[in-house]
Amino acid sequence: MHTTITTPLSATSITLCPMFNYQLVIRPDAATLQGIQRLQDQLATGAMPAVDGLVLASFQAREAMEPTLLRWLQRIMSMHRSFQLSLQGFGALSSRILYLRVPEQQVLQQLGASLQVIDQYIRSCDCPPLQRSSHSYLPLTGPLPESLFELATTKGLAQSFQARFAVNELVLLRRQYEQEKGKQVQVFGLAPEPYHN
Repeated sequence: MHTTITTPLSATSITLCPMFNYQLVIRPDAATLQGIQRLQDQLATGAMPAVDGLVLASFQAREAMEPTLLRWLQRIMSMHRSFQLSLQGFGALSSRILYLRVPEQQVLQQLGASLQVIDQYIRSCDCPPLQRSSHSYLPLTGPLPESLFELATTKGLAQSFQARFAVNELVLLRRQYEQEKGKQVQVFGLAPEPYHN
């Protein structure tokens, strides 16, 4: 199905507005977050996560585009059902970031693929294309100094971590500068899981 988005804003008026960075994230529930915090304390890196959850997609857009983006994201997310995600085991990136693995990549890929209309819209407004991770994960740390990274990796691999939580909503965060904390713009609820006896 091909969908075209139209907007009353002229391309010239949008282009003159400042650009913001947006992330659509999945936040674990409170119990899982407590377990992650304990794990971070045990790793003793002192480096908090670089993001506020598992990033499904990120993009750049102008504030004037936000009302249209929110309407479309609400519509897209309401067509998806709640689902379960697991966090199992550790991984390390070449950028010296530690993360927790997520086995359920297929459901995340399907959810990300439904954002194609958002990509079309932001491109039509001369913004860079939407970025989707080919393999989603939950970061435990920001980039670490090499010595601390090696120590934390050894500690992490020596431990096991498993958690499972329900994903009932996604959160849109906005920041103007890469280093600042993301400001919550809106929460998008997913349709409830079907009831089983």
